Amino acid sequence: IDKSNDDNKQLIDDLKYCIRYALASYRKMKLAFTTKENVAFKSTKTLLRDYYDIPSDDIIIDNSSRNLQKWSNEIHSPRYYLCKDVKMRRIILSIRGTDSTQDRL
Repeated sequence: IDKSNDDNKQLIDDLKYCIRYALASYRKMKLAFTTKENVAFKSTKTLLRDYYDIPSDDIIIDNSSRNLQKWSNEIHSPRYYLCKDVKMRRIILSIRGTDSTQDRL
């Protein structure tokens, strides 16, 4: 990608923005590598508030934080969250697949 092209610069910035919010759904593995503190058992709502500056009131749905005490997720139950990024004037819907062994089989 030619980074000197203004359209490509915007595309790269948009991709970075999207990846940033996708990482919040995969907090146990991905975000732990990008921060110094242990984030493995923090809820998505806490991560969005503390690391992404999204106030709790702007998190509309949090279905990513269910069953944090369990090591595996329920089968056929993808995790997701919906929030507002008021500063960027965007609505974020982040959906990830389940992480259960049963779904992989």
